[in-house]
Amino acid sequence: MSAMLLPPSLSPAEVRQIEQVCDDFEAAWKAGGRPAIEEYLSSATGPERSALLCELIASDLEWRRRRGERPVPSDYLGRFPGHAVPIETAFREAETQEYPSPGAAERGPLSPSAGSTTAGGTRFRILRPHAQGGLGAVYVALDGELNREVALKEIRPSHAGDPESRTRFLREAEITGGLEHPGVVPVYALGHHADGRPFYAMRFIRGESLKEAIARFHAAEVSDRSASEQAL
Repeated sequence: MSAMLLPPSLSPAEVRQIEQVCDDFEAAWKAGGRPAIEEYLSSATGPERSALLCELIASDLEWRRRRGERPVPSDYLGRFPGHAVPIETAFREAETQEYPSPGAAERGPLSPSAGSTTAGGTRFRILRPHAQGGLGAVYVALDGELNREVALKEIRPSHAGDPESRTRFLREAEITGGLEHPGVVPVYALGHHADGRPFYAMRFIRGESLKEAIARFHAAEVSDRSASEQAL
């Protein structure tokens, strides 16, 4: 935490309290979580609250950038109305900082192979569309570093400017990347396009979809199916 952001009017006790809250906030990030700033503001009021908010946003910016995100002031202005000054102060301070790439050890549960890649850069090259949902679109892409095809999911342009949608998309990537189970598709990398739109790459699973398997099951002419199969 940078003491430069703390106003001199705060008492030593208030400064210690802010430092303790910020330490707890950073510990949650280090543990692989994504702590909500709002949960750490409940005990602060008046000038202390504004100073704490500034420090928490500065820390939040640092950790988000370490994970390959590109936060903007509008991500916070809607969440903390009436606090434009501490938000702007935190962003000005952040511009003077250097952050490790998303592949550094400080990164959360996502694969450290992500690096500071972009889909149009040297690692991933989109080959063809694959599927599309309400929030994201999936493409088959070539991983140039390992010479393999991957599924690359990116947020749709129509949702890219919405902070809530971006947060949902990135949370989806982080949660999926933190799971290790044979039934969960592993995440290989998280990055951003040149225009800031996030994407993440995962294993490309070949074969029929669940929808296709269901259609095949019901289309099959089988006379001796059990009662449970018929109910299915």
